Amino acid sequence: MPQTSLPALAAIGARLRVLRREKQLSLADIAARARISAATLSRIENGKQPLGVELFLTLSALLDAPADTILAAKDEPASAAPPAPKPPRERRRPLDVRLEDLVQQVDALRQRIVALRDDLAPSRATE
Repeated sequence: MPQTSLPALAAIGARLRVLRREKQLSLADIAARARISAATLSRIENGKQPLGVELFLTLSALLDAPADTILAAKDEPASAAPPAPKPPRERRRPLDVRLEDLVQQVDALRQRIVALRDDLAPSRATE
């Protein structure tokens, strides 16, 4: 895996380390239970190695910490209320206006059809 250090990875790794230390568990203990090397866990905790969803969930379970606690922003407590839902996006045009436009278009098409039929009717009579 690439050896990168992204702020999000570093923040997640730091929270994993804090949780591990709060439980008074060593790198070797958690790494063995997660079936990874202590060096890999160290790189994860230092934000130098990304972790997959499966490993993330495994570590979350081993540390008895909800995923949202681990993923919480640095300045946001994990117990903070979730943000209020965004209001629904306004549609380009209200439904009733679009329906009205469709009705007008159908009426215009009917008028064109009637006009075309009337134009063809005399020619049919002469055939």
